[in-house]
Amino acid sequence: MLLTTWMQTTLEELIFRGVFIRWACKNNVSITKKSIIVGIVSSFLFGICHIANPEVTSQGGVEIALAYLTYVIVGFLLYFADLYFGNLLPGIIIHWVNNFLLFTVISSDVSAVSVPTLLIDGTPHTALYMIISNVVIYVPLYVYILIDFLRKRKIVKSN
Repeated sequence: MLLTTWMQTTLEELIFRGVFIRWACKNNVSITKKSIIVGIVSSFLFGICHIANPEVTSQGGVEIALAYLTYVIVGFLLYFADLYFGNLLPGIIIHWVNNFLLFTVISSDVSAVSVPTLLIDGTPHTALYMIISNVVIYVPLYVYILIDFLRKRKIVKSN
């Protein structure tokens, strides 16, 4: 799982945040109106590519929408990490940690990757667990980025 997940997340980051965004923005990856629109489009494409995953297709109604929205939001947050840090490596690491934890700690009976895990979610609300896991992984990172951004703008004082 260490190697497989690393290759999978690296490939996804290279495709969705690397090649696609850099091609569409003509290699000018900075905060501009165009790059934000391209980031949003890339995030929706990232979500569409995950919509056929068993943990999504096994859901019904609102859960499918929540699962798709989770992928779109994660895609945009990874795009923002690329913009903030100026390269793909932090996004690859974040994406890897997220997927590795989902594949090894919390999984579903209907998961894209079927391996023994510490906890198995046998309930039909897999989308809820996806959201919770993403909050645990992504919220601390983006709180850090926001605080760092505000400190650089002298809005929040450093200790």
